[in-house]
Amino acid sequence: MKKIVPISILLIILLTGCGSKNNETVQSSHGQIIESSNKKESSSNTSENHSQQSTVQKTEETTSTLSESKTIESTVSESEITESEPSTTFPEDSATSSTVPSESINDPLSVYSDDQIEYARVWLTINGTAYKNDLGNAGFTLNVNHSPAGTKINPYDENSIVYPQETVTLTGKYGYQGLVVYSSNHDGSIMYYPVPSHFQQSDDPVTMKQEEQKILDNAQRINIPTGNTEDIQILISAMNIFN
Repeated sequence: MKKIVPISILLIILLTGCGSKNNETVQSSHGQIIESSNKKESSSNTSENHSQQSTVQKTEETTSTLSESKTIESTVSESEITESEPSTTFPEDSATSSTVPSESINDPLSVYSDDQIEYARVWLTINGTAYKNDLGNAGFTLNVNHSPAGTKINPYDENSIVYPQETVTLTGKYGYQGLVVYSSNHDGSIMYYPVPSHFQQSDDPVTMKQEEQKILDNAQRINIPTGNTEDIQILISAMNIFN
């Protein structure tokens, strides 16, 4: 009995020591596993960090490359625009570059009004240059009078037929030099009325009306030529416009 007790104690001691070593082994094994696991995680994290850094670096390089490319394109585009723009040359003095039409410079009639030129041309067309015979002794003047529409054809007839339009009456200094009554069409032509220099007096009103109507019925449309410039200037210098 006494021998059995010491043996039991020895077995317990042995078992206790083995259990302790197994625990240490397990712990050591677990520590290695944990340590290995930590190393793997650390290695994985390091790889991911390197990958992310590499990706960021590549992105930055790509962005930088694109930016440089755009800058180069912009520079080239501006250069092309600058080269393609045409050069503009401004005249030194725009006032001196403008020219007066040669017609105005060379036309001696440009100093007169259109009406003055018309009166002279109409007189020359109807009566010609007979007026020159009286110019030497100041025996000729070209008198101009305007009459509104509705003016009597025969001033001696109280109930005379009237002109349907405004008329212009041209007369010389003396009755024999001529008489022209017309209305302007303002297109280089006139309506000429063959009015006599003197109306025949008659006691018969019917006869008077027939003579007045005859003037209207025989009115002629006449185209007025430009005429001779010198003759026109002479007539304008001898012209008296009353109204």
